[in-house]
Amino acid sequence: MTRDQIVQALYASMEEVLDDVDPAALDEGMSLRADFGADSIEVMEIVGRTTRALRLQVRRTALADLRNLGELVDALHAASRVEA
Repeated sequence: MTRDQIVQALYASMEEVLDDVDPAALDEGMSLRADFGADSIEVMEIVGRTTRALRLQVRRTALADLRNLGELVDALHAASRVEA
């Protein structure tokens, strides 16, 4: 699975869960909480939708300290390589 496929799945999940998300304006340095005002439930919903779409299993502890979208993509990409 490519990193770009993961980015696309993440951005699609964000668009479904959050109001007024323009995928074209997203940047990997953005934070779900700080830049989009996502609460913990919305963050978990986005991660859950993304992992289901990609058919990945990721430990929640692996995601606990991530600061931005790029770090989340990196964690999901690492998980995809482990499962391959």
